[in-house]
Amino acid sequence: MICIKCHTIDPIPELEITGEHSKIHIHRQCLKKCIYELISKKEEYKEILKRIITYEEEVKDDKYTSQLTQGKFSVSWNWRDIGVFAPKLNKLVSEKVIIVLFSSRSETRYALTDRDTTKEVLDEIESECETVEEERTEE
Repeated sequence: MICIKCHTIDPIPELEITGEHSKIHIHRQCLKKCIYELISKKEEYKEILKRIITYEEEVKDDKYTSQLTQGKFSVSWNWRDIGVFAPKLNKLVSEKVIIVLFSSRSETRYALTDRDTTKEVLDEIESECETVEEERTEE
């Protein structure tokens, strides 16, 4: 299996994600790097990812999505659910941070590629911000 980001070959990928039209393989470290780079370029992606995580955790289980993905994803959403227009989401799709699970003329359903890894990155960024803030107040 070839990681979609670093293009190295692994017999067993860390993450195998099946979307509507594709199956991708990506290392967790490669996904983390993508998320860090996105947020470092545009801070707004941090808030977008927080909204997505909140939505996915609140909904918990969506039988439609579970059937659609044969149990690989338990929840999906569209741009209206999280209040972010499609062009912003397209950047996340192109970077493999989110995946398209279903699309039709009237709707596109998305899911985070890996919610735990995304949460981990956001938590690390938050703790880095807190550390910098504490250092500023000590000066």
